[in-house]
Amino acid sequence: MTTPTDPTTRSVDAAAFRRLLHTGEPATTTQLADDLQQPEATVQAAIDELHRQGQLRLDDDGRILGSAGLSIRPDRHEIHLNGRQFWTWCAYDFFGIFAALDASGHATTVTPDTGQTVRIDFRHGLPDAAEFVLFLPADDPTCSADAYDAWCPHSNLFHSADAARKWAADRGVTGHVLTAAEATERGARAWRPVAGSSR
Repeated sequence: MTTPTDPTTRSVDAAAFRRLLHTGEPATTTQLADDLQQPEATVQAAIDELHRQGQLRLDDDGRILGSAGLSIRPDRHEIHLNGRQFWTWCAYDFFGIFAALDASGHATTVTPDTGQTVRIDFRHGLPDAAEFVLFLPADDPTCSADAYDAWCPHSNLFHSADAARKWAADRGVTGHVLTAAEATERGARAWRPVAGSSR
């Protein structure tokens, strides 16, 4: 997840995430304006900017289907979160979301170098994933890159640090390799403000 820099877009992004999480239904501009007690025009401008940056996924009617890496429609990685089904845009997303929510469940993803489908179980936000590492792409300091199309596809799970580095080098992608524990700790810090958690 790349984080919006403007306070208004951050608040809209977080409000959309929480609404998707709690309702499992597409979120509208009117609903978010009500949630935030902001003018609809202000919220719509933020939605347009977030969508331009690849920070939101919209349907054909302009309703929000995905925010801050969480999706209510099928996407790259499937998660079962406290008994409810969602999807995420990248592997880092599910570490952060489970950790911030102190949630239990599991995530299903594919290691891109092998094409193998793997499952990671979470208990109270902590993953049982000691055998995996996460490749986290370098952050775009300008936040101008399209998060969904340009950043998220490179954030994946691998069986080893060497495999992650080779995969990234073959594609000319820079970034960091994190253990599952490191990904969880970093993700928790990133998603707690979005999820509204004070832990």
